[in-house]
Amino acid sequence: MPPAAEKLHADLKAAAQAASELGAGETDGDRASLIVGLRDVLDCSARVLGAAYGADWLYSVQQARGLTSAAAHVLKAAALDLGEEP
Repeated sequence: MPPAAEKLHADLKAAAQAASELGAGETDGDRASLIVGLRDVLDCSARVLGAAYGADWLYSVQQARGLTSAAAHVLKAAALDLGEEP
């Protein structure tokens, strides 16, 4: 993995950890759910990036599907917070 990709991977993992800590301390249930979703997106993004530099392309595709699912959760939670239909 190139150095820039390694740095991005580490930054994504650190951001996911920070979001996890933030979500754990959140008292508003809706906001906590949104933050957990953001944590999942960050974590999945790190896994997709790591998989993209791996030898198993199918694993990359599987990780990207997980990222899509996590992003959909965040969008749905945000829409519900705004009173919109997802």
